Amino acid sequence: MGEGVSGGEGDVTAGDATDALALVRLHDLVAAGRGIVERLARELEDYAPSAICADGCVEAAGDRQRRIVGEIEELVDVVELAHLIGEALVRRELRALDVEAAAVELAAADWLRSGIADARQLRLAARLLPAREGLVALADALESVGEPWISDATPRDLLGAFRHIPAQLVDQVAEEAGIDADTRLDEIDPSAVQALIRALRHAALGLPSGGGES
Repeated sequence: MGEGVSGGEGDVTAGDATDALALVRLHDLVAAGRGIVERLARELEDYAPSAICADGCVEAAGDRQRRIVGEIEELVDVVELAHLIGEALVRRELRALDVEAAAVELAAADWLRSGIADARQLRLAARLLPAREGLVALADALESVGEPWISDATPRDLLGAFRHIPAQLVDQVAEEAGIDADTRLDEIDPSAVQALIRALRHAALGLPSGGGES
């Protein structure tokens, strides 16, 4: 059994909280997949058999074909990640879960600290966390990984996703770290990483735990 974490009436295992988080991740992936499928359906509606028979020809600009292929590749990525999460749930025998939100937050913080490689999943982890806990977890991740590692997100995207974060705090963190809040994370100068870690921890000190009012 996993290590116990606080979960309300009693304790739940860390594994239970991770499984609960996995279901939240699957919900997010299904929503993303639905959006991709809807976009693909719009791109491909001119190629239904009835449309081809009516028009008598098939036309497809290069840009349109590139969009279609890009959407398919993104859908494959989403499905593959969902499959991996599903396999992990199966390995843990699909036990019944009753997990408080606080335990899921702890699991999300650990997940963020691990250095999430997918920008969509990184933003999901941020949305699950109150600002103070999220800032600390992100600082821990940067310390562990050693450099910003995501190309499809900016500090403003990520910090702004934390729950209850004051809007001005995003710019304050960026200013203290000497970076542009709208620069892609993987383009931040490595020499600024330690300053960013310090700025994140400093900002967290001024916030209440759990995102409540101070």
